[in-house]
Amino acid sequence: MGTFKTVRLAVAVSALAGSMLAGCMQQHEAKVQTALLPPPSAAPVQHTGRLWVELGSDTWENQCRTPKGQRMLCFDGVRRATFGALSRSLWTSFPDVALRDGDALSPGDYVLTLDVTLNAQAPDAEGPGWSAVAAGGFRLSRDGKILHEERLGSRSRPAFAYGGALGVGAGEVVDAFAVHVAEVLGAV
Repeated sequence: MGTFKTVRLAVAVSALAGSMLAGCMQQHEAKVQTALLPPPSAAPVQHTGRLWVELGSDTWENQCRTPKGQRMLCFDGVRRATFGALSRSLWTSFPDVALRDGDALSPGDYVLTLDVTLNAQAPDAEGPGWSAVAAGGFRLSRDGKILHEERLGSRSRPAFAYGGALGVGAGEVVDAFAVHVAEVLGAV
């Protein structure tokens, strides 16, 4: 009978601790979820040089925001999702896409530097739900010469509940960046 009471007490304490942790959580987490998009429709220029992707200092893996009157929202997996979307979009033009982390460049290598900052936008006249918004830009260079540079912005559908569902919206804007970059780089 003593063992039974001990087990019941352990289960009760575990349940209480779990509910306290859930009640103390002061933020929402939105895992960035990109889609499996087809490559851009235009016939891309085929490049033989390696394309190194450098995710800039503004592209943090976890980006937390606190919109007015809301709990903190953290977009998780931003760097992972951004590189994944880029590599899926660029393969038709660049057969060798790699994430650069201090790797030495060879003559003829391309370097794509990209920054993506995510935020949440409250419902407005565009729609009934929240949107994910991305701001940033990219630069393509080769052998130290800038070939193309551009600032970007994108907004997802305004159809998401505040919280974890915005991870899908964040994926939409990350995908939009990747597709645009692929279209531009495919024409270089």
